[in-house]
Amino acid sequence: MFRPLERTSNTPIRWLLMAFLLSATILASEKPITKIDVWPYASLRPTNIHFRILVPRNPDNRLLRVQIDNEEYFRASDFQIDGDIGRAVFEDMWRDVPCGAYVLTATLVRQTEKPYTAKSNLIQFCQMAQ
Repeated sequence: MFRPLERTSNTPIRWLLMAFLLSATILASEKPITKIDVWPYASLRPTNIHFRILVPRNPDNRLLRVQIDNEEYFRASDFQIDGDIGRAVFEDMWRDVPCGAYVLTATLVRQTEKPYTAKSNLIQFCQMAQ
């Protein structure tokens, strides 16, 4: 049947150990960049690109670099992050991006890990649909 939990001197240590292992598993499974929104995805003329990037708060977060480029054009923005007290949503706009095909790349730099990079879907301007 049901046996009550025995009160031994190491029971609190077991609970602390289980809680620590659970929290470490949750933090390890967290994606450093959870979402990238870019709009518009297509345009018939040079246009402004808006983006929003979600980065979960983490004490090791230091820098977010967002860039678009192709053979003829490059634009980048850097956002300093103050660890777990820094913001989690990063938004900006680049004006008059010329015609071409682009992929937005976001790179998160953390204090204790290698940089993590995520990319958006293809963005195309001034190209007619076939």
